[in-house]
Amino acid sequence: MLARIRDDLLSGNKKLADWKPSTNKWDWLGTGIYFWEHAPQRALQWAINNRKRLKADHGGSVEPDCIGAVIQLGTCFDLTNIEYTEALSLVYEQVKNEYKQQGWDFPENKPLPHNPLDKDLKMRHLDCLILNETINRAKLLGNIEFDTARGAFTEGDPAYQGGMIMEQSHIQVAVRNAHCILGLFRPTL
Repeated sequence: MLARIRDDLLSGNKKLADWKPSTNKWDWLGTGIYFWEHAPQRALQWAINNRKRLKADHGGSVEPDCIGAVIQLGTCFDLTNIEYTEALSLVYEQVKNEYKQQGWDFPENKPLPHNPLDKDLKMRHLDCLILNETINRAKLLGNIEFDTARGAFTEGDPAYQGGMIMEQSHIQVAVRNAHCILGLFRPTL
């Protein structure tokens, strides 16, 4: 996030309804307004690491920062619940067959273009497609509308030698329904 956008949201110059969700084909949780759960330092780190892309998207002054939010998850597609990860598995098979029948290239998760050694495969084209398709099909077939999507992600290098706790592990929330954002604040870093 950019500091000027944060300031506009906190001052009321920009309304939540004007806040556009991310619709990148590589978004880990599909379409949504992204937050790091209880991790403002990780959110700021992401903004700093993505300064170049933020400048291209928003132009002007690029001062990376983050914003805190009070979020009511509502109907949440929660990837820490096996009910939802099992649904992903089913939709994956359906979508894979549909792509094959159409002769389309099936998306893959890939490393960042400027970092071929990216072991986290941060360009999550496949994950984004399957999450969006699963959520869209739940709405079409079951009349279930998800307000948010939430997942825990291991990311980065081990925090210590031989460990499986990674330096950038986090829980991320993608808000699909802005009415779930009950309030905004400037987090303490």
